[in-house]
Amino acid sequence: MDITSSIKKYKNSVTRKYISLSNDEIDTITKGDYWFSKKYDGQLWFYCKTNKNSKIINSNENDISDLISEIKKDLDKKLSKTKKIILAGELYFLTNERERYGDTISGLGDKSKRKNLRLGVFDIVISDKLLSSFEEKYKFLKKYLGENSKDLSHVLKHKQIKHSDVNKHFKEIVIKDNAEGLIIRNDSVVYKIKKEETADLLITGYTLGSRPNQIRSISLGVFLNKDEILHVGSCGNIPTNLRKDLYKKLVK
Repeated sequence: MDITSSIKKYKNSVTRKYISLSNDEIDTITKGDYWFSKKYDGQLWFYCKTNKNSKIINSNENDISDLISEIKKDLDKKLSKTKKIILAGELYFLTNERERYGDTISGLGDKSKRKNLRLGVFDIVISDKLLSSFEEKYKFLKKYLGENSKDLSHVLKHKQIKHSDVNKHFKEIVIKDNAEGLIIRNDSVVYKIKKEETADLLITGYTLGSRPNQIRSISLGVFLNKDEILHVGSCGNIPTNLRKDLYKKLVK
């Protein structure tokens, strides 16, 4: 099993084809039955197991198995009878409030915070069992991983709903409970729905990754007055073509 090519194929054919919608566009969702789950604000990582060897990597082959060894051990134990599997999961930082991407980064960098990191699995990329539908995958994950978010690894909770109920759940989970968004899916399409918020921001800096001639992330701020800029956050969720375009402009 070529793990790297399987993960890259999954990203290109599945996660990069998520249809992003704002709450004002919910009515454009094709009518039918869907599975829905809360969208977590974390990082995408893959648990990969071949026979007795396992690791947790991303699509760039960065390996964090040693950093989150307890999560890997938890998955190894739960999937001890499985010979071959690749799981897609959201690595997030467990808090009483809404989880944040920045806390995940902080948790990976600070050993004292790693006990709060969790891997919420949401899909099976490859398995030695024939699992063709999302319902079959979800039943498998729920059986072996469980849904308890206190566990180091678990499957993200999903629920079947009608198209007409999407807006109601969005209001309850995103508007009322302040979640990042909703994921709505069936076996042919995946929608990512977020509350739309806009702001005019200034790029104050950038970081470079391992890929040449493209930026990894940008730092953002707003002018308080003509002499002062307030830092408001950073962003790394940038399409590849925009990463290259920003590099050309910012590197000067």
